[in-house]
Amino acid sequence: EEALQEDPGNRLIMNRLIRVYLEGAETLKAAQLMERLAEGIPGDTSAIYRASLLYKRSRNITSAIDLGERIRLRETEHPRNLLALADSYAYSGNVARSLRILEEFQELEPDNPRGRLLREAVQKRAGQLKSDASE
Repeated sequence: EEALQEDPGNRLIMNRLIRVYLEGAETLKAAQLMERLAEGIPGDTSAIYRASLLYKRSRNITSAIDLGERIRLRETEHPRNLLALADSYAYSGNVARSLRILEEFQELEPDNPRGRLLREAVQKRAGQLKSDASE
């Protein structure tokens, strides 16, 4: 962290510190630093994607969705992002949005079992939410 304070834009130091944070189970710190790294490389969608996944893993779903939507604007047919984004929306309780994104994913990869499994889980959750609301 001290090295990064001395040279705040050093990507090598950022990447090493991200690894250190992950090894220490400090996922939120890793996500924040990955997002900062991604901001330094505007066209690097992969860094934004990794930051989104790290936010999701740290249960900062709002940030995960925000970054996932940024990727979606840049690369509408990024299947892994669509799957992660749908999962994040489902986790946040926005089942309808999750299902719409899963439809897009399944158009790109109709035979992908992960998409089918997530869709089934989200539909099951939607059914539970409806039955809870009617009680």
